[in-house]
Amino acid sequence: PRGAPTPPATSWDDIATMPDKYGFEDNWPVMCEPYKHWVIEDDFVDGQRPAWERVGALLVPDVRPHELMKVRLLNVTHSAMCYVGALAGLTHVHEAVTHKMIKPFLRRLMTEEIAASLRADPTMPGELLAVLDEYVDLVLSRFENVAVKDTLDRVAMDGSEKFRVQGREVIMERLAREGTVRGFALYVAAWAHFLRRAVRDGEKIRDASAGLVAAPWEMDKENAGGPGTVGLEAFLDIEEVFGVLARHEGWRDAVKREFLDIDSAGLEATLLGAIFGVGHNSNADLSSLERARERASGTFALDETCVADTIETDEWRADDEAAVFVSLEA
Repeated sequence: PRGAPTPPATSWDDIATMPDKYGFEDNWPVMCEPYKHWVIEDDFVDGQRPAWERVGALLVPDVRPHELMKVRLLNVTHSAMCYVGALAGLTHVHEAVTHKMIKPFLRRLMTEEIAASLRADPTMPGELLAVLDEYVDLVLSRFENVAVKDTLDRVAMDGSEKFRVQGREVIMERLAREGTVRGFALYVAAWAHFLRRAVRDGEKIRDASAGLVAAPWEMDKENAGGPGTVGLEAFLDIEEVFGVLARHEGWRDAVKREFLDIDSAGLEATLLGAIFGVGHNSNADLSSLERARERASGTFALDETCVADTIETDEWRADDEAAVFVSLEA
C-alpha cells in the first residue's frame, strides 16, 4: 500500500516558482513527494499480470502485513501529530514533526506502542519486523518534506472515522496484552482539546460525524471558565467512535489524566511527561519519588509503573533517553 493523502491546495508560490525550478509553467501544479511504495498481492486469474516488479512494485503472497504496518505507523501517527501540532499553534505537518517536543513524542508512540503491537502480531513476517525501526525513521522523514506543505487542519479532518478504523484496534490490542497506551491517551486528549477549542471558538468541525463529536463540547460550554471533564466524559462515552473503550475505565482515566495535564501544565510539559514516561516535571524537579510513581501509574491505563526502580536520590535518573534533560525554552 502507498500513503496517498489528498494533495494540499496549490499555492500561488508553487505556481510562481515553477519556471525557475522546473523550466516550464504550470497554472495548477500538485506538489508531492518522491517516495513511492507499491505493494501488490500476487493473486491473479491464471497468473496473468503485467510485470509490475520491473518498475519497482513489490509482489507478495499476502498484502495485509504491509498494509497493517503502513496504516498503523503512518496513518495513526499522522492523526496523533495533527492534534498536538494544532494545539501548539502550528500550521503544517513539517512544522509539527520537527517540533522539539512533538517529534520525540511521536517516536515514542511509534516505537513503544504501535511497533510493539506489530511485533506482538503472529501474522507479521520476520522480514517486516526486522525493518520496523527503519520504517519509523522513514515515516518521520517523509513528514518533514517542506515542499508538500500539507496542513494539520487537513489531516485533522474526519478524525472520528480515522480513529475508529485505524487507531481503536491498536489500543484494544495493547490493553488486552497489558501494554502501555499512554501515547494514545495523549493523542485522544489532544483531539478532545482540539474539538473543545473549535466549538468554543465557533469554528466548523470538518468531520463526517461532526454533530456527534461536537455535542459533548457544546454541553461543556457552560464550563468554559475552568478545566473540568464534563465534555470529556461525554466525548469518551461515544460508542460509535470508541466502541468498547467507552466502557474501559482504565483507558478513560488515562485520557482524562492527559487532558487535565494539558489544561493545568500546558501541552509541552504534558508531551515531556509522555516522552520520558514520568510526570510533567523535568530537569531533576520531581518533588518526591512517591509522587513520581503515583503520576506514572495513574497515566498508564493498566497501572504500569514507569519510574525506574533504580532511583535512589533526589536527582532523578533513568536508564533510557529519559535521563536527558529537554529544555522547555524555545
